Amino acid sequence: MDLRVKKTKRLIRNTFLELAQKKPIEKITIRELAEKAEISKPTFYAHYDTIYDLLDELEEEVINNISLNMDGFEQLYLEPEEFLKKFSEAYYSHPFVGILWSDTLEGNFLKKIVGFLNNKIERQELLQHDYSCNIEIIALFIFNGILGCMGRMKKDEFDKEIESIGKLISNGIGVTKLGW
Repeated sequence: MDLRVKKTKRLIRNTFLELAQKKPIEKITIRELAEKAEISKPTFYAHYDTIYDLLDELEEEVINNISLNMDGFEQLYLEPEEFLKKFSEAYYSHPFVGILWSDTLEGNFLKKIVGFLNNKIERQELLQHDYSCNIEIIALFIFNGILGCMGRMKKDEFDKEIESIGKLISNGIGVTKLGW
């Protein structure tokens, strides 16, 4: 990628982050973003079609960051506390993660990240016969809970709760292995 393109995209993204910290994303206009970044509207449109295209790119970055920094998603079922520590580091290390949890966007981001995590778990080929219920339902339940907490807590708050959340996951998974 051309250095000028990289710099312009970085400027657009950083300006967007600055604006998103001051007001709801749905209130940010391309005109406002372009003025604040000191670029023209056509320059913005050369890189993104809408504010939501920019947002999609940011969401994909967070998901890719998690993917790159996580190995062995089966660890969620085997060592939940270790999984949560690694997941927390990968998740919170992205500078845009906080804005992805606005009231309007929360559901969309949650669906994307849960879908990604479920796909990773399916590719890990966790054996369904080890569990008395659908492993995908278990993962959906767990990830919705984890991400719901992460969306409302700062990293240090979440990290303090890793042990108790890990025990809840372990106990719940133990029940599904034994059957209810």
